[in-house]
Amino acid sequence: MWVAEFKVWHKGSVAMELSRKYNATLSSFTLNSFEKNRESYINRVGVVQGPDAAKLIMVLGKEPRIDVTKVIGNQVFYSLKINLAFHSVFFDSNLIFIKPVRIMRGFEYWTVASWDKRNLTKLFSRIKAQKGYATIEMISLKQERLKNFFPTAFAQLTEKQKQAIEAVYRAGYYNYPRSISLEELALQLKIPRTTLQEHLRKAESKIIPAIMEQFL
Repeated sequence: MWVAEFKVWHKGSVAMELSRKYNATLSSFTLNSFEKNRESYINRVGVVQGPDAAKLIMVLGKEPRIDVTKVIGNQVFYSLKINLAFHSVFFDSNLIFIKPVRIMRGFEYWTVASWDKRNLTKLFSRIKAQKGYATIEMISLKQERLKNFFPTAFAQLTEKQKQAIEAVYRAGYYNYPRSISLEELALQLKIPRTTLQEHLRKAESKIIPAIMEQFL
C-alpha cells in the first residue's frame, strides 16, 4: 500500500487556530456521521496532550463552531457540521486515514494511504490548487506494508497469541493492581507459564507499536 504524510493548513479550523496559541497537540479521530435538521454532521473525539492541554480543552468547550458533548480526562467528544471538516471535501473511497489527524502549532498532519499512488498525488494536487484557502506539503510518500496500522497489527497475531492475550485481559492481568498472576493464569489455561509468557510477549510486540504509532 502507498502511504503519504502531509502537513496541511486550511481556513476555518478551530483546532488549528487554537494550536497556535496553546502548547498542546490534539489527535482527532472521526467516530461517525449523522443527520440533524437536514444537515450532515460528524462526531469526533480529540485526545489533547501537552503542557497547555487543560487550557485548550477549556477553550474548545466554549467554541461556538463545534458542539462539545463530553469531556473525559484529556478526551474531548464533539460534533461539527461536515462542511467544516476540510478533508471530507477532498476524500473518496480510494483514500483512508491510517492515523488520527494530529493538530499542532497551527497545522494538521495527515497520514493517508491508498492502494494506488496516483490517488495520493491527486489529493496533493487538488489541495495545492486551493491557493489562499489551503496549503499542503508532502512530507513523505512511500510504499509499505501496514504492520503498525492497528487493525492489521491485531490480525497478525497467531491464534495462540490471540487466545493468550484475550485470556489474560479478561482475567484482569492488565489491571492495576493486577487481579491475577501469570502463574495462576497458566494453571487455568493448562499450559506452562513460560509458554504463556512467550505468547504474550510476541502479541504485545505487535500490538504496542501499533498503538504508539497512533500518537507519534
